[in-house]
Amino acid sequence: MKKIILSLVFVNFLMAGPPLQKWGLNTEEPLYKKGTKGHVDRKLGIHNGNKLRTIFFNYGPIGGPDRVVQRYGSYLRLEWPAYSGHEYGYEMGPMIGLKLKARNVDTGKDTTIVWVDDPIQDGGDEDFEPLANYANPNQDTLAFSDRPSTWPDVWGPYQTIFDSTIQDLTGEWPGQFGPGVKVADQESFFIMTDEAASTKAFGDGLQDGWGIEYDPGNGLLGAGIQVTVRGYQWAASPAEDIIVWIYEVKNISAKDIDSVVVGYFGDFDIGGYPDYPDDMFGFDAANNMVYNWDADGQSVNYQPGEPIGWLGFKFLESPGNSTDGIDNDNDGLVDESQYNDI
Repeated sequence: MKKIILSLVFVNFLMAGPPLQKWGLNTEEPLYKKGTKGHVDRKLGIHNGNKLRTIFFNYGPIGGPDRVVQRYGSYLRLEWPAYSGHEYGYEMGPMIGLKLKARNVDTGKDTTIVWVDDPIQDGGDEDFEPLANYANPNQDTLAFSDRPSTWPDVWGPYQTIFDSTIQDLTGEWPGQFGPGVKVADQESFFIMTDEAASTKAFGDGLQDGWGIEYDPGNGLLGAGIQVTVRGYQWAASPAEDIIVWIYEVKNISAKDIDSVVVGYFGDFDIGGYPDYPDDMFGFDAANNMVYNWDADGQSVNYQPGEPIGWLGFKFLESPGNSTDGIDNDNDGLVDESQYNDI
């Protein structure tokens, strides 16, 4: 069993600058693959702990297509400032690429397949389902640190950042640094697995329709990937325009997976619908940040002269290559990893 921890941040700000190139929009229809339990534990959340407000779901997506988010109210996809009605996103979420040693059921031979897990509802696969016992089962809202009514009576097991497993926690927040420890003004928490990436076509394994099956073992579906997700918001002015997400990706299958790549899908709408065709993006290599802006600084959703913000997106921490002899993140350390204390 091995895990990968990533932390990333969305930040909104106002500035001016030259355009670079356009950001594409995914318009394909969703595939809606389902696991065996369906969607019974799916819940929504609305982060509103500072000036950045957004809807998200405990199966991975932040935002989503209109047919989903409009059931809960408009202007909730990376809305900034909060309650202004100005959206900066359409749909975002993690993507996990894997190389799996599978079996060709027609020839009986082993083969290697490339598999991608994602939670995207519009043009993606909706591969994840949330685990039960991490939110109040009698509400549609996922768990927030500042809303005890969203907590279950007894929390499911979880691991702290110190790898301590906490069992049967009651009456306290399952903090990343230990029970009851809250590090932000508002935190969210859920755990999901990629069981929705499977069918029962060939036993309990993943089957892609071309005679290939993969059984992760341990009675699991999908590739046996579990993701623990935490959101953090602070109301103080230095961080009032920021939301931080932490993803802990863990292999809970019975098999080794020797190649894993974790990335992020982002479909941002600067200026809001229908003004997205002139959205631009750039990359600040020195700060490892993608940033997006509206090319002409105008939108039908804004009053004349009303400034449109920019949106920044960056990974704060992610695993590097610990065997290549290169300082991958330019911090003066070579061959560092989250496991070798460098």
